[in-house]
Amino acid sequence: MRWLIGFVLALILVGAAVPYFACDGERKVLEPADRADLPGKTAKLSLGATYYEQGGPSSGKPVILVHGLTIPSYLWETTFEDLAGAGFDVVRYDLYGRGFSDRPNVTYGPDLFEGQLAELIEELDLEEPAHLVGLSLGGAISVNFAAKHPDKVDRLVLISPYYQQEQPVVTKLMNAPLLGDYLMKVLGDRLLKKRLPEYYDKPVDYPQLEQRFLKQLEFVGYKKALLSTLRHYVPLDLTESYQEVGRQERPVLILWGKHDKVIPFANSAAVLEVLPQAKLHPIDAGHVPLQEERHEECNELIVSFLKGGPSEGL
Repeated sequence: MRWLIGFVLALILVGAAVPYFACDGERKVLEPADRADLPGKTAKLSLGATYYEQGGPSSGKPVILVHGLTIPSYLWETTFEDLAGAGFDVVRYDLYGRGFSDRPNVTYGPDLFEGQLAELIEELDLEEPAHLVGLSLGGAISVNFAAKHPDKVDRLVLISPYYQQEQPVVTKLMNAPLLGDYLMKVLGDRLLKKRLPEYYDKPVDYPQLEQRFLKQLEFVGYKKALLSTLRHYVPLDLTESYQEVGRQERPVLILWGKHDKVIPFANSAAVLEVLPQAKLHPIDAGHVPLQEERHEECNELIVSFLKGGPSEGL
């Protein structure tokens, strides 16, 4: 009887192990050669290489674009081009663990991303203070950075910024020790691909964007970094950082998709409470209004605001 119990347990372990390895698309270690044909460069920072692109005149006012939780810096395509064309010294970069930046084996919390941004500014010898433009979790990273380094930041643009919101059941499951690690390995690729259309207002086909998104899933460490961020950044109470920026005398522009399925537009009310100086512009779009949906409208607002124009809104 004992042998039968052992046999059944072995079958269960094998049954669990097969999808653990078979369903994980991370097959490659990110190497310098993988960045060789890319248009950007890498900055050698203390915890690894950070991939970035820089455009516009070097004499222009620096603008740094900070992406969100899952999609790396390619999502800033039109914003990057329009800001560079408007005379800004614009930088977009991949957060650690995303895109073509390294995936260090560390805790992915506020200190990591704050340090990465500070080191990047120093490494590129950018004029300070710089403007920050942050999307989703990148909005929270930008707010936290401005709270900790007020002298390094000029104006802030926040696009559907993460503040405080109830986490979906799947995120809560991912936070469970061991279970979350297993689920991320087995279901992570599938869930990430399935969620991609939710970033847009309408089920529009963006084949190039999807192809570029899936590329980062090939490299070892992406899902581990994502899981660590879900555990050590997303659940945090960010009120103190937001309130600190709310006390600072700096202009803040907020753009928010009225049909946002990821961070609902209703959350904008809570953000405005802690950032009383901010001006809100609702956009007739989803979570990422910077692509085909409303990029001209968004970029015109961003350029005008960063050039010192008024930020009239709600």
